[in-house]
Amino acid sequence: MTQITAHSKRFVAYSTGTRSTVLKGSTSTRPNSLPKIILALQDRGIINIVLGNHHFTALTSDGKLFTWGIFTDGALGL
Repeated sequence: MTQITAHSKRFVAYSTGTRSTVLKGSTSTRPNSLPKIILALQDRGIINIVLGNHHFTALTSDGKLFTWGIFTDGALGL
């Protein structure tokens, strides 16, 4: 992991480059918790991730933007 981004009660740790890995955590994450891998972002060349209260964005090295949210708490797509 080379980057950590956090907002409010959530965080992600990720590595950048073509073999990127993204792990998600929250305030319930403990030292013995298993990592929650965001499979849709694996090996996508992620260079930056931004978190909001209920939505998230990831930028790839080739300019693609991935967005997702929590459906019951203001997901994207309105």
